Amino acid sequence: MDENETQGRPQAGPTPGDGIRIIGTEKVAAPFDGAQGEGPGGRAEDDPSDWPSPGPRPTDRPFSLGDLDDPTAETGRFASQAPSAPPSRPDRSEPSTTTPTPSRQGRPQRSDLTTRLLTGMGIGLAAVILFKLGSLTALVLVLLIVTPAAAELFGVLRRAGYRPATLVGLVATVGILIGAYMKGESAIPLVLGLVVVFTLLWYLVGVVRDRPTVNVAVTLLGFMWVGFLGSFAALLLDPRMFPNRHGVALLLGAAVATVGYDVGSFLVGARFGRHHLAPAISPNKTWEGLIGGTVASVLVGAVVVSQISPWTTSRGIALGLVVAVAAPLGDLCESLLKRDIGVKDMGWILPGHGGVLDRVDALLFVVPATYYLVRLINFGG
Repeated sequence: MDENETQGRPQAGPTPGDGIRIIGTEKVAAPFDGAQGEGPGGRAEDDPSDWPSPGPRPTDRPFSLGDLDDPTAETGRFASQAPSAPPSRPDRSEPSTTTPTPSRQGRPQRSDLTTRLLTGMGIGLAAVILFKLGSLTALVLVLLIVTPAAAELFGVLRRAGYRPATLVGLVATVGILIGAYMKGESAIPLVLGLVVVFTLLWYLVGVVRDRPTVNVAVTLLGFMWVGFLGSFAALLLDPRMFPNRHGVALLLGAAVATVGYDVGSFLVGARFGRHHLAPAISPNKTWEGLIGGTVASVLVGAVVVSQISPWTTSRGIALGLVVAVAAPLGDLCESLLKRDIGVKDMGWILPGHGGVLDRVDALLFVVPATYYLVRLINFGG
């Protein structure tokens, strides 16, 4: 059709598929659409540039310990716009008027995948070296992982408009890790009680006065999720409970099986993923990926982990099954909170992986499950 033929003819108007609200229609562009597939790091979540948002995205700058100097300061590039209370999010039942930009379809590019693999291999090599040096060195590694993960979470919560008692949460996280290593399970109730008391005092004395009920809750959430669950790694490293470096081997086995689950779920989900596991929480998780991850974790447990004493083939298979349940729950729980807050990653420190918490979210569920598996089967001593 030439140009003259189009003159005088009305142009086609926008359609619901264009992402623009059309009166009388129900179909709108879904702000969280994604392709099937799961990555071994970062898990191919949706690009935040595709999300309709009432304000700036809160992931422009990571949390810094320097932010603790001023308890009233807000972090992030948009500090002047940060609300004193959690911002309201748009009603998901209302159609979006924002036209989404073309997404990456949830699948990592080859260069991104290479970066993820290289970063993961580097982290794994460093972990193996440190673990070989003994339980105390392994505890240092756990501290260097769990504490930054907690700092990332508190930083994201601050940029979302909450005012957690970050200093209390970080000190409690370090304290429960060291206490669990030195005193075992008996240290945990003491630290739990102290963190509740000092969090309440933080708001009582006026260090922060905004919305104490909500902010006490998010402080305890951050500590319990990262600090408390992370302390089970220190319990596994307790040389009195697990002598002969067996605790190091137990924790290493849990980490290896979790990596096996991540890789298996990614490869199978990216290739065969069709049926969504939890589309309202993470559209990129599929049942096919879950099955692939389960098979991979069991195989890794039986073939690889079984070579690490005191693990055996039967114990490795049991570990693989535990990982197959705990790892996806950890992934989904983090996705649930990230979606509510409105962020893609908790941080940026690991190239191709996002933040530290993005890498250990599954382990935060796997390690406690492994600890109780070991206690139930009664091995490792």
